[in-house]
Amino acid sequence: MDPPARSACSLAGMLEATTVGPDNQRTLHSLLAEGIVELYKDRPTNPVDAANWLARWMKDNNPARGKDLQPMEGYSARSTREVRPASGGVAEVLQGKLSSAEVVLGDDPSVVRSIADPLISSNPFVVFVLGGPSCGKGTNCARISKEFGFIHLSTGDLLREEVKKGSDIGKEAKAIMEQGLLLDDSIVLRLLKKAMTAAVTEGRGSKFLVDGYPRSLDQANMFEKEICPVSLVLYFDASDAAMTERILERGKTSGRVDDNIETIGKRLKTFHDCTEPAVEFYGRLGKLRRIPADGTLDDVYTLNDPFFPLCGGREKLSVVFVLGGPGCGKGTNCSRISRDFGYVHLSTGDLLRDEVTKGSQIGLEAKAIMEQGGLIGDSIVLKLLEQAMVNSISEGRGTRFLIDGYPRSLDQALLFEHTICPVNFVLYFEASDEVMTERILERGKTSGRVDDNAETIKKRLDTFHACTEPALEFYDSISRVRRVCSHGTLDEVYSLARTHFSANVLCIVGGQGSGKREIAKIMQEDFGYKAVYVADLLRGTPEGRVVVESGEIADASLVGPRVVSELKRLYQTAGGSANFVVVGYPRTQQQMAFLEEQFPGNYQILNLIFKKLGDMVSAAISSGSVGDISFRALQRAAESIYSGQEMGTLLATYNNVTTSIVLEGSSTSPENIVKDCVKPQLRIVAADDDSGRDLVRTLAETGEHILVDVNKVIEAEIARATSTGMRLHALTEADQDLPVEMVAQLICTVVGTQEVVARPTHERTTWLTCQKDNLMRTVTGLKQYFVVDQIIIVGPTSCDGRLIRSLRDTARENVAVVSGTVEQMATMVASNGLPESFVILGLPYVGKSSVAEALSDRIEGSFVANLQKVAENMSENLDAVSPEIREALDPEGPGIEKASDEVKAQLMSSFVTSHSSGMAIFDGYPGNGASASMILGKVVGLPKGVAILEGPPELIRTRAEKAMEGEFNEEAYEQAQAEARAALVEFEEYLKEAGVRVKHVDISDGNPITKGEIESVVLAETIVKNFLRPTACLVVSNLDSSKLADMVDETAPYGSSGEELVVVALSLEHVIVYKACADEGSQGLATSKMEKIVEELEKQMPPTRLQVVTSIEDFRNSLQSA
Repeated sequence: MDPPARSACSLAGMLEATTVGPDNQRTLHSLLAEGIVELYKDRPTNPVDAANWLARWMKDNNPARGKDLQPMEGYSARSTREVRPASGGVAEVLQGKLSSAEVVLGDDPSVVRSIADPLISSNPFVVFVLGGPSCGKGTNCARISKEFGFIHLSTGDLLREEVKKGSDIGKEAKAIMEQGLLLDDSIVLRLLKKAMTAAVTEGRGSKFLVDGYPRSLDQANMFEKEICPVSLVLYFDASDAAMTERILERGKTSGRVDDNIETIGKRLKTFHDCTEPAVEFYGRLGKLRRIPADGTLDDVYTLNDPFFPLCGGREKLSVVFVLGGPGCGKGTNCSRISRDFGYVHLSTGDLLRDEVTKGSQIGLEAKAIMEQGGLIGDSIVLKLLEQAMVNSISEGRGTRFLIDGYPRSLDQALLFEHTICPVNFVLYFEASDEVMTERILERGKTSGRVDDNAETIKKRLDTFHACTEPALEFYDSISRVRRVCSHGTLDEVYSLARTHFSANVLCIVGGQGSGKREIAKIMQEDFGYKAVYVADLLRGTPEGRVVVESGEIADASLVGPRVVSELKRLYQTAGGSANFVVVGYPRTQQQMAFLEEQFPGNYQILNLIFKKLGDMVSAAISSGSVGDISFRALQRAAESIYSGQEMGTLLATYNNVTTSIVLEGSSTSPENIVKDCVKPQLRIVAADDDSGRDLVRTLAETGEHILVDVNKVIEAEIARATSTGMRLHALTEADQDLPVEMVAQLICTVVGTQEVVARPTHERTTWLTCQKDNLMRTVTGLKQYFVVDQIIIVGPTSCDGRLIRSLRDTARENVAVVSGTVEQMATMVASNGLPESFVILGLPYVGKSSVAEALSDRIEGSFVANLQKVAENMSENLDAVSPEIREALDPEGPGIEKASDEVKAQLMSSFVTSHSSGMAIFDGYPGNGASASMILGKVVGLPKGVAILEGPPELIRTRAEKAMEGEFNEEAYEQAQAEARAALVEFEEYLKEAGVRVKHVDISDGNPITKGEIESVVLAETIVKNFLRPTACLVVSNLDSSKLADMVDETAPYGSSGEELVVVALSLEHVIVYKACADEGSQGLATSKMEKIVEELEKQMPPTRLQVVTSIEDFRNSLQSA
């Protein structure tokens, strides 16, 4: 994805283009100025798009409609005509003009500045506060600063402070003032930048109110150029009469000689002359907020109040886009969600109709457009939404919003996020076109709407899909779409929709000193949870304090309403997060039932248990948290938690959502408990191409998983222009590495919008795809927020060996290396962690069972899985098997051999899982691809190998005759052999395609006279040698040994044996001879010796196992494939 849609002209270029021609006729210059302002609001994605957009705008807004505009200064009439939109050259001309006017891509709107600047890297939110003398801006700034966490900067105060300190800037300013001269703007700018940088580096914040600045457009231009973009201009609009009255009243006691009518008039004139051009300009940019300031201080401040949570406290807002086709039921569901969860429901259609009915300025503008058959512009819709949100906040209706039927395009979505706030998630009501059409036609029978007909409905649906799907794909890429199937009844659909709004609540119970508060603190600081400390709530009331100090269990009517009230309060102010941790509650089943009834949510209980009651009491005393509680009360509280009947009933009733931890030593520290029970599990798939995404999609087809792509998350965050996104964009533009901690936190936020608290036993898995570059650092950063369960390296190249070894051997991570087709890789991944297996196949009477038993004797802890013997064993305990298996094992039935592949797989699966460990050696099973797909990679890992036993037909026939003892039927035997041979050939192809190593093992001794067979023990040893014993690759080279070792270390995908020397017998499978040239550091003596070694090797080894290479690249590839 391209960088964020943030094109903007320099402020100076805009300001210089505000002139009009004679008799107020608009010149091309003035029209271009207006167009550039509108261009900034629309924010095309790059200069070319910006030029094309502006060309279209000028054509559409040309007041002369084809007549020549007054030419701009510096342009001849001819040149003006040459750049008319109709000529097709406007885009090119404007692109050049915009480029020369400093059109840039970067922060909003700014040039790309040095990311090393701590102020810029903090993405400051700057508000200019303007107003005449005594308009009340200073007083209001102080209140805003206190309530909303802004840092209040007054240029006058800053200057006086520097003069007082005697700093370099202060001395310079004092010298100028003593000469009666005006301070240069650069000095004021340096003061502001110094103060802002100090606030950021000291950790005091990056939201600033700049009071009384700028006093001119030049100052505004310098600030944006030298420091950072301005987010907002707050203008306290007081009348001259009100300001004069206030100054005169102040003059009665101030003693200031300039508090008189004549001087006040001059000051006001100067203020208007200097400041109003800046006010007007920022108004045209849509950054100005006028605050009527003639009223009392409280009245004026109340008018401020709704704005600042919106623009200065974006994190306080929670916004859900609600999308769905016509007739999907989104409006009805929004109303119910609004009622049950306290969201404010905003419908853009309703807002627009209300404005038209009221005859407001926006309504009149929209009405005029609709009467001309035009489409309502995005900027009008955005103004409606912003005003409705401001009104909702000011009226105390909440800061959580459902925006119904918006956005209708990706552009609208990003414009909203740039202008107002980030979106928490998108709720998408999915319905097929057939269902929506049926519903609309049914509605049309009574609605009277002319567009409720089949032809119009199809057009509406086509438009909906074309416009909405790009937005859905965008938010899907960052896991922010919640889909609701809306084919059911209203109640069925709503029951699905409401789950996405229910809070996630982790209740931590345990005695004092168990670490409850420490765990909650980690949840707050690292994962953004909101915490409710129940003991603190109780201590806030006299009756509650008595309960805490006595150690008794609080009555549900006393504690329950307070907990619920606090949870509801936090839910309304939680912004995008709805994760809560409740400490020390509930302690009874009744308390939990009350909590679920009054505050519905997804609950998990974390129960912290001490081994002994005495340990609990000791931990409480040593924790220092008991305060004035008596020892008897402490013991009573510990007993009720440790062995009380109420606690026992609670845990038994809610066993399915309870995780109990026995506290013992450092292994159960708060940090480890969070890691083991709360942190989301993460599996990382690292690949340098799309194969990683394809693999993850295949792995996540079954079950409830979260899919996250690091690159897409970063790209989307940049496009959304969040504070993190702008920082990421600045780093990208500066070609610097992205901070791993920032990326990890971003991914945690994405996953946090979906994860439930406290992982139950059936926890979901988050799959993360990323590139191999900086993978070690990425893993380290992610482990602060996730439990990294597995790292999968896809399609290892010749340079991945060192990375794999570092992750596996140094960092001790669970690493899997996979390659092949997506299906093959998925099977390899699924096999990881499953019991090992080996398969022995062959024609009937080839001796599979005896070899399998011998191999089991050879491999410690292994067991043989033979279908017939497993059936006999299972027959002794039929109560423990499924009805299907019971029927197949019925003595009166056809027998297990005639059972379906599914039943056979169930039987083998039950047998294998009954063994806690060891390799499963399958004897003659599975015999086809269908059975293999049910067992291999699901019940056991992919086989270490498959040995197909074979021998001369005469030998196998002899074995068959001996086994049948006179009942040998040649025709039946030949038919069985032919069928088995065909099935075996087909199955062998299946195994090879799945990436399983298959080898044929001859059971005959090769003696043409005796025509004997090899003993099973010897065959088992052959299998161990060919399949299970580690193999070695010998590298012979004339290269310097240290260089060769370094190359092998980087390339070979498997590590060394560790610090100690291990001597083992290895079968030499492959020899690589690397003849390096002189430029690569070859050594002459080694070269001559190597030639002799090669000659000997060529005599003793077949060509397929001896490889001679002469280039580094060929050497790397040979190592990789060895």
